[in-house]
Amino acid sequence: MAKSHFSRFKDGVQVSGVSMNVHQKGKVFYVCNSSTVAPLGIGASDGNSGLTPEHPLSTIDAAINLCTASRGDKIVVLPGHVETVTATSIVPDVAGLHIIGVGEGALKPTLNFAATDSILTVTGANTTIEGLRLVATIDSVVVGVSVEAAGVTLDLESADTSAAIEFISVVKTTTAGDNLKLKLRHRGFAAGDAMTRCVALVGVIDAIVEVDFFGIASTAVVDMRTTACANIKVVGEFYNESAALTKNVTNNTTATWSVEGFDKKAARAFAGSDDEAVHYVTPTLTLDTTGNPIGVDDADNAFASTNVVANRDGSVLERLEHILDVILDDETSNLIGVDDADNAATTSNVVANKDGSIVERLEALMDPLGGYDPILGFRVTKTGNLADGAGTDNLFTVTGRCLITHLSGEVTVQLATTNDIKISNSTDSTDLCAATTIVNDVVGTMYHLDGVKAAVLNAGIAPVVGSTSLANGGYQPIIVGATQNAKTLAMVSNAAGTGTIDWVLYYKPLVASATVTAAA
Repeated sequence: MAKSHFSRFKDGVQVSGVSMNVHQKGKVFYVCNSSTVAPLGIGASDGNSGLTPEHPLSTIDAAINLCTASRGDKIVVLPGHVETVTATSIVPDVAGLHIIGVGEGALKPTLNFAATDSILTVTGANTTIEGLRLVATIDSVVVGVSVEAAGVTLDLESADTSAAIEFISVVKTTTAGDNLKLKLRHRGFAAGDAMTRCVALVGVIDAIVEVDFFGIASTAVVDMRTTACANIKVVGEFYNESAALTKNVTNNTTATWSVEGFDKKAARAFAGSDDEAVHYVTPTLTLDTTGNPIGVDDADNAFASTNVVANRDGSVLERLEHILDVILDDETSNLIGVDDADNAATTSNVVANKDGSIVERLEALMDPLGGYDPILGFRVTKTGNLADGAGTDNLFTVTGRCLITHLSGEVTVQLATTNDIKISNSTDSTDLCAATTIVNDVVGTMYHLDGVKAAVLNAGIAPVVGSTSLANGGYQPIIVGATQNAKTLAMVSNAAGTGTIDWVLYYKPLVASATVTAAA
């Protein structure tokens, strides 16, 4: 046989998840003085039976008088019921009574407190009252509900009519109100001046108080006073215009208690007890105090952060200090620098190096003559020798396969005697251009390899002084080298002469580790 899952609920039981209504031994009485009556019903009257919604009683106290103590009787107050409370008009004095208000919003059953001494006094033990709305319709109603019996459960709403028409207290207890369970939602006005304490606990032992409060209570929202309480737990949300935090819960006796809630005025969680003063749960970091290591955005932080020692394996502050210590802003040790015209780091001493540090490589990029050009590639130079007589003068050694993007020469010492030169791959005996006449060329004369093997230097145009512009020429990159061995680019002359030609070559490697270097 399968195990039966049995649990109780308010109006019956559940067996294996199936709800079952179980007849209660107590009676149910209905109250509603609204002009809107139930279908086939009659108007409310305390002369009615009150046993059905169609025959409701007109006052709650009339229903209380029909109940029997400890029988589990219920009073259902129907939507739209409105009743005026006097000093003696409603007295729940039947033990075990359950008063239930049905309805929401404007239809929630409402009790109007129209005199300063209007009060609902609960003297029946184990009484439950829920779903009712209590409204102060005259200023300075002393107490809305007085709990004078043990085991009472209240789940209520209360409201002030205006800032000038308020409760002084909504709920208070006597020393007889042990084992209280109170849930209260109060809506007052921030400009009010009558309320001193929304909930006043006097000598209560064992109580759970849950509040949702908006308004102003000059002493406190919940105040333990006159006679010491014991084992009081307070939770909820508090907006007391009188003061944030300090007037949410107060203990004016030697009570044992605790509170855990949210202060909506300060927008912060708080807690406290008889052993720990009421305090915010998380400290704010918006104040510039010596206890705030984060600080605020100002030039003179009160926290002594200058005492923090740099430590790369330490706290957040120590690690930040380490970063500032190692890479200081605009200091000689900070090669990254800052955005100003006079960087303290001596970056003018950095030498362009395509294989060096980040700064050295950036320097090479910024200086086309420093070894690398983003378009042409890597730069190599060599000074040619015309004094060897007829034969070759090795200029560049090509290791691996490279794309020669530029090769030019410039006379730096005037030439004499030599008749012509050409550029050749001397390793393979392959000319890269035709012999070019260079007799007595003066300083500044330029020679340019255009990549056309049959053409002389400068694409057939006579060598020019101080310019490499070609009216009808251009440049075709050439591929030189192989992966197997090195190739030598040489200047081949037909006779010995004097003078100097400085050669500049740019290249891009086409295979891994391919390079061009100046020949020995």
